[in-house]
Amino acid sequence: MQFLRPEQRFSSLDSLKAQIAQDCQQAQAMLLKADSID
Repeated sequence: MQFLRPEQRFSSLDSLKAQIAQDCQQAQAMLLKADSID
């Protein structure tokens, strides 16, 4: 696993939720890639 992004503040709850969803997708993609390498 690697660092996704630095800490940041969000102007609204909706923008925070959207970023969390994007972070989850990025983390899942990295994990799938790592699994395929093994």
